[in-house]
Amino acid sequence: MKKLYALGDCHFSTSRDWDREVFNNFLNWFEKLDFGPKEDCELIQLGDVTERSSNLGDTLELMTKFFKICCDKFHKIYLVGGNHDHKNIHNKSQFSTQFLKYLGNIETIYQERLFHTDNGFHVMALPYRRVEGKVLDDYYSNELPEEFYKTSVDLFCGHVALKEPKTFYGGITASHFKKPKAKAFGHIHTRNGIYKDAYIGSISSFKIDEKNTELPRVIRCLTKNEKCIIQEDLEIPVFIEYETLQFGEHPKRNKTNKTQIFTITNCKNIQQAKTQYPNLYIRGIEKIKNDINVRANEKSEHFITPLHALENMITETKIVIKRKTLSLLKTILS
Repeated sequence: MKKLYALGDCHFSTSRDWDREVFNNFLNWFEKLDFGPKEDCELIQLGDVTERSSNLGDTLELMTKFFKICCDKFHKIYLVGGNHDHKNIHNKSQFSTQFLKYLGNIETIYQERLFHTDNGFHVMALPYRRVEGKVLDDYYSNELPEEFYKTSVDLFCGHVALKEPKTFYGGITASHFKKPKAKAFGHIHTRNGIYKDAYIGSISSFKIDEKNTELPRVIRCLTKNEKCIIQEDLEIPVFIEYETLQFGEHPKRNKTNKTQIFTITNCKNIQQAKTQYPNLYIRGIEKIKNDINVRANEKSEHFITPLHALENMITETKIVIKRKTLSLLKTILS
């Protein structure tokens, strides 16, 4: 049976300390998957292959390794443009994924398309793109050729958000399109809200506020037989675990393949945290509370120190004080 797989945002990067470990764990997992006979399998990647439009050599190496694996597993790969892949230079759109077509049977999609895949799946793809003088969500929702709104497809997909009713947030109006047999959208990294079934999620949680998702991140699979399209989801493991650790305490190391990323609390600065924990991945700190201010607040909620009053005045009035003068004032007030 013919199969079409859909994969969400990858955001390959090597700029953070933990990037190589996380992405190599994903690649090792992905390479071991059995998708089926190569000639029966196709893949559509839904944009944001990379975190940035201009990339380091190590990032390009990761991305190339991933698509070499894909070329070994899939008869054809369709690659949708994402906003992180895109850069506008001299009024010309460029994508960090343009070169990938030279690695194998990879076809890039940088403009809206209605098409049949080599294995016969009917697809509507809405990539991220720049439309001169227009808002992309409005353009996709109202200004495409009529066939886009009247055609029912096997897979409706893209790198755009879906506008939820009664919200001010952007997104395309899904109800303007004829109901498809299946949906698979990238761009949104979690699977929450009324369209959680339409989003498939990124391959991992790249920020701490992305860890909570109502439905797990998945690779979506459409199987085509003589009578219908069958949809199944392959759950993606959790590759990142965000932890909080109070400065001075010993971390509890997990025994899984998850990469632990820590926020260190009650700490002076990031350098102190890294000196104390040289072997941990540290994303940030929460500073020590000012003891003077804490004691002052305990005495009276109306009492503040002269130094605190100066800091409040500078913040509220946005007055500019020369460094030497500020240093002298702080010394006197302390």
